[in-house]
Amino acid sequence: MTDWNKNMEVKHDRLPEEPYDQLKLKTGAKEATPSPPRGASNLYSAAKKRDYTVSVYLDNKSKSEHSQQKCIVGFALVCCFAISVALIFSAVDMPGSSSNAEDITEDNCNRNCRVHLVENIPDGLDDIDNATKRIPLFQGWIDLLDAALYSVDIVSSNWVLRNTKLDHNHSLSHRGEKIFEKLLQLQSRNIRLRVPVNKFQYGSPDTKELKANGAFVKYINMAPIIGGKLHSSFWVVDRKHIYIGSAHMDWRSLTQMKELGIIVYNCSCLALDLHRVFSVYWQLEYRDSVPEIWSKKLFAISSVHSPLKLQLNEAEAEVYLATSPALLCPNDRTRDIDAVLRVIASARRFIHVAVMDFLPLINNTNVQRYWPLIENGLREALFLRNVKVRLLVSCWKETYAPMLNFLWSLKMFCIEPINCSFDVKYFVIPTSEGEEDMFSSVNRNKYMVTDKAVYISSSDWVGDDYVENTGVSLVIEHKRSRWLKDTASVHQELQAVFERDWNSKYARSLEINTFLECLNLRKYRRNTP
Repeated sequence: MTDWNKNMEVKHDRLPEEPYDQLKLKTGAKEATPSPPRGASNLYSAAKKRDYTVSVYLDNKSKSEHSQQKCIVGFALVCCFAISVALIFSAVDMPGSSSNAEDITEDNCNRNCRVHLVENIPDGLDDIDNATKRIPLFQGWIDLLDAALYSVDIVSSNWVLRNTKLDHNHSLSHRGEKIFEKLLQLQSRNIRLRVPVNKFQYGSPDTKELKANGAFVKYINMAPIIGGKLHSSFWVVDRKHIYIGSAHMDWRSLTQMKELGIIVYNCSCLALDLHRVFSVYWQLEYRDSVPEIWSKKLFAISSVHSPLKLQLNEAEAEVYLATSPALLCPNDRTRDIDAVLRVIASARRFIHVAVMDFLPLINNTNVQRYWPLIENGLREALFLRNVKVRLLVSCWKETYAPMLNFLWSLKMFCIEPINCSFDVKYFVIPTSEGEEDMFSSVNRNKYMVTDKAVYISSSDWVGDDYVENTGVSLVIEHKRSRWLKDTASVHQELQAVFERDWNSKYARSLEINTFLECLNLRKYRRNTP
């Protein structure tokens, strides 16, 4: 053994050179453990070292597993956040507003409402006296614009308030010009105007000038989203007043077209709900599909299963909105076709309908499809409940001729032995001398009144308007037992309008297998019997 190894062994076996008392202070009050023999000491050291190694390994493994768990949880949180952000940005939300109308909520909205039917009656209909006319549509729109304080939101499928072919002061265009001037004045009154427009109307002189004067205009391409177009017609003013009806923002709707609509004042519960419909359209400018989810702010306030309980001209009523197509119906919103079928199914005595077109077809696509939902509802009412049905349609140069076949079919359905009561008339508005090349007039009313309810819409009874185009309808069910004697209800007023038009000399009975002259593009004169 070398001297160096001997010296090392001596050093290992030598006791500490520090005094015992100091060593005791370092080790504490415990008694010193006898040192094991040399061989045992080496074995003990190896075992202790091995235990320490295992402990370190287990500790590192535990830390690694804990770190992996933290990574997994973190990754999951990041994924959830990303998905949430994607859903938030893909959802359609309600646009903000800086007006005081933001203070209106479902809890504090007004339910005591004032309601008026509004009409445009062309000058040529000389058998309609003033006693049977409702408030003029032109005056109703002027009153709404005068009442505005914060905001005006307008949806229309067409914007042609000014006719460039006519003089500014021409009697046929001055009403449209007046409405347009009122719209331009909203900016100076610090009132926000918002207008969603069909994209194919990009460059329309009306919307271009409105935008240049401060209006918010959005051109929306509905075709890739729903397959059709923006066809609704309604106003929301200050989220307090509304208009729904057949008229477009068109000078002809204020002069030559026979239009009907409804204006409801100081009815913020209903206006708030219609504003949500507007908000759905407003957020679709850059989309090519419907959203994955809908914001709760767009959920329906009224529906067929949960109607608003309102006072309309101090008469109790249950009211709800319905929209089309189904793709643009957020949670709880009643589909327009379901509203139509519900009103038909609830009738027990009569169903009176005035629409421009009755066509149970999807006719807007390359391939026509039969769409019998409304027709089947009428047949059921006729056959199973013996409800009397009267249908008033329009006939003009753009009437689709096969409509006659479906109407004849319904008339044939009610011959013996079934013997039900179905009658149909077509309404023809005469044109004046020298006016043939400028326009054609037509009865564009779109409503239904039964012994139970009122349905006022912006849609005709054509499959396209319920499946592919946008539309809005208002359904009112009055509590008949509580009608006031001194105040006519909307139900009574609309029934009077239908009876007047049904008995007009311009409404002619449809005979089976008789082709209508108006479909031959022949012009009717005002002296036509």
